[in-house]
Order: sequence, then C-alpha cells, then structure tokens
Amino acid sequence: MSGQVVKKSKLLVTGTGTVVCVFLAGNNIFTLDVMSGTQTAFTLLTADDFDAVASPNSNSIYLFVDEDGTNTIRRYSSGDAGITWGGSSALVTSGGAKPMVSMAGTRLVLTYYGPVLADTATSVIRTAYYNETGVATLTSVGGSFQDIVTNTSVRKKSFKPVYNGNVIWFFWTEGDLTSVLKCRISTNGGDNYGPEFLVAGTPTLSVSYPDAAFNPNTGEVQLCYHADSSQAAPPDPHTESIVFRTAASAAPSNFSSPLIINDYITEVPSVEYYPALGSFPSAAGGGAGIFWVQNGNSGPALFFDASNLVLGVNNLSDNSRVTSYPNPVKDFLYIDNKEMKFQTAELYDLNSRKLKSFELAKKSASIDMSDFTAGLYVLRLIDKDQSLIKKIVKE
Repeated sequence: MSGQVVKKSKLLVTGTGTVVCVFLAGNNIFTLDVMSGTQTAFTLLTADDFDAVASPNSNSIYLFVDEDGTNTIRRYSSGDAGITWGGSSALVTSGGAKPMVSMAGTRLVLTYYGPVLADTATSVIRTAYYNETGVATLTSVGGSFQDIVTNTSVRKKSFKPVYNGNVIWFFWTEGDLTSVLKCRISTNGGDNYGPEFLVAGTPTLSVSYPDAAFNPNTGEVQLCYHADSSQAAPPDPHTESIVFRTAASAAPSNFSSPLIINDYITEVPSVEYYPALGSFPSAAGGGAGIFWVQNGNSGPALFFDASNLVLGVNNLSDNSRVTSYPNPVKDFLYIDNKEMKFQTAELYDLNSRKLKSFELAKKSASIDMSDFTAGLYVLRLIDKDQSLIKKIVKE
C-alpha cells in the first residue's frame, strides 16, 4: 500500500461494537480494525469504487464493489468485521457503477448508475433492496430493482440513499457548473417512491457535495451540502457556505431552514473533497458533526464544526436538551429550558465578543435580536459542569 493514494474511506460500527475503517488505496480495498490495529486486504478483486455498511444486528459487513475497469458491481459479506469474506456473495449487475448503500434494521438499500453511459454521470440511477436473513447473509428481493432517476440529459455527479424504518430518502444533484439538490422519498421501504422535489438550489445558488445520515436519537435525517451563490460583491461565509438541514421521519419532505455552519469562506479546492457528516448520540446533544475541506492560505485545509454538541463531565438525557427557535431568527430568539438544566445563557459574535449574558431563572426566556446585524452568532448555555453550544443565524 506504500505510496498509494487513498481514494475513499468509510468508518463503520457493527452491531457488536467493532469499529472498522474500509478504504480504497489505489485499486485495492482494505479493512482496518480501529481498536486492534489489524489491517486486512480484500483480495477477491480490484476496484474502481466501493461502498459498505455494517449490520446493526451482528459483526457483519456488507461490501459492494465497482470492479476495476469493467462496470460490474459485485457484493460480498463478512461475518467477522472484514477479516474474512464469505457468506452471501453475488453479482449485482454487469452494467453498473458507483454503488451507494444504506442499512437499518434488517434491510439494506442499494443505489447505483446503470446501465453506464459514455459520460457516467448522465446515466440512469437505479435502486434495489436486500433483506438480511442471517449473519453475513443478504437475500435479494424479487422486483425491488427499479429506475429512480431517469433523466439522461443532465449530469448527476453525486447521490446518496438514507434509510430508516420504512422511510428512504434518496438525494442527488443535477447539473454541472451550476447544480441543484433533489430528493425522492419512499415511505414503504423501497417498494415505490414519491415524485422528485427540489431541496436546494436556484439559477444563482449552486448546490453540490451532499452527505446525509439518519440520527436515531433525534428521529431525523441530517443533511449537509456545499452552497455557492453567484454575486457581484466579494464572497463571504454566507455566499460560499456549508449548510446543515434536517427532516423528521414523520414529515420526511419537510426540511428545516438552511443553517450555515462555516465561519469562513468555503472555497472548494480543485479536487473534489466531499463534506462528511456524522450524527451524535443523545448524550452528546443529538446533533451532528461535519468535516469539510476548503482552501486555506497554504492550500487545502480540514475544518470541523458541530451542532448541539454537549461539552462537560455529565451527560444529558435527550429529554433535557433545550430548544432555541426560530433559527434563522428575525426578531426574538426564544429559549425553552425544559428541565432547568442550564442556569446561564450567553450570546457571542464570531469575534468571540460577548454580546449578552443573563440568568435562566425560568423554563423559558427570550433574546431581542431585532437590532443585530445579519450573520452568524453563538449561543452558549451553561451549567456548573456542562455547556451546550448552538449556532444562531440572524436574518
């Protein structure tokens, strides 16, 4: 592996708690047990691309491989977190590329390009699902393969399925130099999908590089993407931004207002670096953390930010998290301190200047932000041994 570029990596946690990094170095796939440091080469074939999921029910991993140079997708199963590969392995298609998978419960959802056209990104996108019927065992469901995006006149450079319960969100981008983000939703586990709808993007706002995950602690899909607004004025963090949004399973097409999480201009490097989103457990606030790459003073730099991340020695139950709304806010920001877990609230600007500070003597409070300049602010809620950070957008 020495000297090879790692093209892709994915971190998985199996149902038994094994943490595994699956990565593609050159055209070779490897697994790394993060806790033990054991690295294992996948030797059954070389790959152009891959995706993988961990079973929530066992120590199994399911690997879908885009075979090197053939536009063939094959699937493999491991019952010991990627050390050996056996179980149910099979050909998926001899005319497909870029497999993307999501799993919850005993169902795995697959999406991919197929059949593959000369310009791969213009290909139809297909979907299917499998049921896990045993350890390291997937069973194909007859009739589940179907076309989900059929427009071959536009480029669809990135796509992502997210599955939980019976709800599947399928996100994809359309366009090249300027692109929009669209979605189709299934509420019956992938048997059929509703009509496509626009999530984000306009002729003057290009959306790209989406990532999404379901957070079982909050019961919502969490979505991030890069947004680039065309404007005559110099760019700022609101015109070149990383955006975070959510939608609940009960109302899967109702996405929250865009929340800009970056403090600096997100000029995307020439190499396609995708933002990566991870969900936090309820004890850590139930929010999300996002990594992204942008150009710094000396080249590409890695940035990280988090929403609703609880810091401190005590963990909070999900019911004890405070609510602040609306966000974005025009006039008053309301704080619902449900169980009086926090005693003090502080509001800061991005230069770390404290603008307001007051005691939370009641279960509800409000901050008048009507005279504040539009932009990003930080709300800090404090107890004696813990604090909760929330980012607030002022319109």
